[in-house]
Amino acid sequence: MDKPSSDLFQRLTDRAPDIVFRFETLPEMRCTYLNAAVYDILGYAPEEIYADPELFWRIIHPEDLEQLVQEFHNPSPQAPALRWQHKDGRTVWIEQHIVTYTDAEVGTPYAVEGIARDVTHQKQSESRTPSPRRDHIAESGDLTHGPGSKSAYALQQACAVLARFLARRKALWLSSTTIRRC
Repeated sequence: MDKPSSDLFQRLTDRAPDIVFRFETLPEMRCTYLNAAVYDILGYAPEEIYADPELFWRIIHPEDLEQLVQEFHNPSPQAPALRWQHKDGRTVWIEQHIVTYTDAEVGTPYAVEGIARDVTHQKQSESRTPSPRRDHIAESGDLTHGPGSKSAYALQQACAVLARFLARRKALWLSSTTIRRC
């Protein structure tokens, strides 16, 4: 990239709300580009990650590590949302769109570039939205939040709809029985 293009790229990525990154894996793991959004999203300055490129492997949620490795080797068209640990200890959900560069002779990835977006608020909203599926309610334990909770309200509404449905069926059954008798 020539100097004006490089400056433009730098200005654009520095203002981006999403993390823009490039990691190289060969000959050793190292971060070669990271914009300032990493600080806003994960609490780490780019310099901290340049100094310790293994940091990303330590802050990915252990249950999401395998999926991250799979994404590096074979990126999916659907950007996965993975859990990361913010420097302050909270969990941050990040959706990543990545491109992997592979050595054609060896077949080994040598670099990964991508954009990562914080989707924590969307994930929290999804978890607060009542689901009609019983297995979701059972897994989440939402019914333990007490009589004034949103889940209790949702359950009351579902029961009211079911009661109206059953009342209509009973009325139809009674009217059809009466018609048959006539």
